[in-house]
Amino acid sequence: MEADNGEECRIYILRRPDQKDWRVKAQSGDEAAKLCLWAASNFMKDIANEPLHCGSCEKLFSPGKMPQAFIVVTPIERDAADVRAHAMGVCSECVKRDDRWLIEQGPKRKGLPPTLPRKNDATH
Repeated sequence: MEADNGEECRIYILRRPDQKDWRVKAQSGDEAAKLCLWAASNFMKDIANEPLHCGSCEKLFSPGKMPQAFIVVTPIERDAADVRAHAMGVCSECVKRDDRWLIEQGPKRKGLPPTLPRKNDATH
């Protein structure tokens, strides 16, 4: 996938049943897994503070209606000083679709906005 600025990106789908596998990958040093889990974690933190919606259908999330998966877009060329990733939550209805459908519906938003590290975040 290519972002607006011409930057090549990778798309990862993190489904709830695969959560343990992603954590094992991150703990074993997989940088992509670490970045994906970090972006998904930030998305979850933001649900309490702002209205966030499903990346595929616009359904709003709330503390009682949490994402069942995440679509995470990361640049292929990563700069350690400029950590960026963009996570989109996937609702309980859209998560029933296959990965291809989620990719076609989700990352259609333009650009790759930065998700900067927050105070006390451990990114690596």
